Amino acid sequence: GGGGGGLPGLGGGGPIIHNSTAGQDFFNGTDGVQDTFVFTLGQGPGAGTAFNALTMQTNAGASDFVSNFNPADGDKIKILEAGGSPLNNPLGSDVGVLSGGGMTLLHVDSSNEIVFSTNDTDLAQGTLSNDDFTVV
Repeated sequence: GGGGGGLPGLGGGGPIIHNSTAGQDFFNGTDGVQDTFVFTLGQGPGAGTAFNALTMQTNAGASDFVSNFNPADGDKIKILEAGGSPLNNPLGSDVGVLSGGGMTLLHVDSSNEIVFSTNDTDLAQGTLSNDDFTVV
């Protein structure tokens, strides 16, 4: 057995919302609970700069990090425009996926901005789909 850490007052196993900030955030999903990871465009490293493959890895090192994403738990990603409106089906129209060195990077199309990085295989290039995103 053994108890877990966790934050006081979070019990009950209800959905958990992980809201990104302008700083670097490290999010770890909770097994058996629906996690929603919320990111706002314009907050990631490289925001406002043109795509440059040489600096993407540097930006990835300063980006938000997501782990323990479980589609079976109903986990989702929500991406908000700078004005706060959620993006529907963002893959291929607003964001793209790059991978290398065991890492997956979600980045803003035609930009150097990294939304988040992960080594979670459920979020890998070719696995991540618009079904993993939500607007609610």
